Amino acid sequence: MRYQNFVPIFTAQGPTTDKHGDFVNFVWPAVRLRGVESSTCTVYTPMPDGSTDWGPDVPALYFTLKPSARLPKCSKQICAGISIAPTRVHSGGFVTISVHSANKPGYTSWPGARALATVSFLGAGTIHASFKLDWKGFGQTTIRLPPGVKQPSRAQVHVSFKMGKLSGKAQDQFTVVH
Repeated sequence: MRYQNFVPIFTAQGPTTDKHGDFVNFVWPAVRLRGVESSTCTVYTPMPDGSTDWGPDVPALYFTLKPSARLPKCSKQICAGISIAPTRVHSGGFVTISVHSANKPGYTSWPGARALATVSFLGAGTIHASFKLDWKGFGQTTIRLPPGVKQPSRAQVHVSFKMGKLSGKAQDQFTVVH
């Protein structure tokens, strides 16, 4: 490795959030890069028992950018993916909406974010379901379709995400069959 940008950063405690999900009271000093425009970054922490068995405690890829660089879109908003199972459902049946990291570079769901799923049916109104993403950024909800949905028809699924001041959205659809 030609340039070594190792910087020890000591903190008294890990990140904490307020009731809105914003990080508070956790100062993380910026690492000054030497010889490169940007760099990946891995955060290593000691074990909770104080042992010297160091390892990546937060399994993720972090980027350090130069001050004049623009942040990628998904650093400023929640870019999660959703999937629906099954994709063909009988009226009165159940459908599961799952939130996960999207299969696109830089797209990720945010652990702890609140998700609001809205399912719209032609001639049958809407159903809303709210749930929270787990520590890996995954979450799901199962809803029952109302009986009497016009068949066959497409149901639209819109999921909005919120964590503190940040937000995002994703959408998909499924088919209601006879």
